[in-house]
Amino acid sequence: MSGGKPRWLLHEPDDSAEARLFCLPYSGCGASMYRRWPRRLGGLEICPVQPPGRENRMREPAYGTYAELAADLIASLAGYFDRPFGFFGHCGSALSAYETAVQLEAAHGPQPTAVFVSSQVAPQDGPYGSYVTMSDAELRDEVGVLIRQMGGTPTPQLVELCYEVMRADVGANARYRIAEPAVLRAPVVAIGWDADTNVDHRLMGGWAACSRDPVAVVLSGAHFQFLDAPADLLDVFAAHLAGTRQTWRVTVDRDVCVGSGTCTAAAPHAFVLDDEDKSTPLLPLLEPDESVRLAVDMCPTAALRLTI
Repeated sequence: MSGGKPRWLLHEPDDSAEARLFCLPYSGCGASMYRRWPRRLGGLEICPVQPPGRENRMREPAYGTYAELAADLIASLAGYFDRPFGFFGHCGSALSAYETAVQLEAAHGPQPTAVFVSSQVAPQDGPYGSYVTMSDAELRDEVGVLIRQMGGTPTPQLVELCYEVMRADVGANARYRIAEPAVLRAPVVAIGWDADTNVDHRLMGGWAACSRDPVAVVLSGAHFQFLDAPADLLDVFAAHLAGTRQTWRVTVDRDVCVGSGTCTAAAPHAFVLDDEDKSTPLLPLLEPDESVRLAVDMCPTAALRLTI
C-alpha cells in the first residue's frame, strides 16, 4: 500500500517487509518512545503507532475508551494488515492492543499472527495499577519520572502537556472492565519482567483465558526495560512473528462456494462463514498447518485454493 504516511504511524510501512509489528505507546506517551527500537528485525518491520492527542497529533482530542481507539486504528491501518502482523502493548497499551485484536476478530477481519501484552494484568482482572488511584498531583509527579526514563527533561510545560494525555489514558484504563474476556484465535503472548515492581509477572496468569493459544514468558528487567529493546524481548518477537520468505494465503471462489461448513469444521482457527454463508479465510498465515491443508482438500466444490 502506498499514498503517504498515515496519521497513525511515524513512517510509511515498507512494502518489502515480510511481517509487521504495530507497537502502541505506554500511557501518557507517544510513538517516539520506541525510538531506541530497531526499524527492522530481519523481515519483521517495527511500526510505532501514534494515537491522537500526543506529539505530532497533539491538537487532536485524545480517545476516551480503548474501544474507540481500536476502531479508529483499524479503520486507518486496515490496508497494512495484508501480511503477517502483530500488536505489542506495554502496561495500559497492552489492553488496547488486545481490544484491537478483539474487534478485528469480531468483524471477521484479518487476524494478527500474535498479540504481545507486556507488564499488564488480563482485562478481567483489572483495572489494576497505581496510576488508576493516583491523585492529580501524584500523576504529574509520575509523568516527570516517565519523561526522565525516556531521556527527557521534565519542564513544567512539558509535564502539563503529558499529564493531560496521561490522565486521558488512565481514564480509559479505569473504564476497561470486562467480566468475560473474548478468547482470541491468535496467540496472546504475555510478557512479564522479573524485577517489575509495578506489575508483578505472577499477576498476569489471567491472559491464559484470553486466547486459544496462550503463551507466557518472563524476561529479565524492570518495568521500563522494554524501552531499550532488550535482545530477549526481540527474540520473543522473532519466535512468534519473524518475517518469512513464504506467505501462504487461501483464496475463495465465492461463485463456487456453497457454504457447506467443511472448512470451518476442519480449521475453525482459519475460517469462518460470513453473513452470506460463504467461507472467509482468517489469513494471512506464516505457515498453514495440517488442518488448513485438510480444509482445502476436503472442500466439496473445490472453492478453496492454497497458494504462496
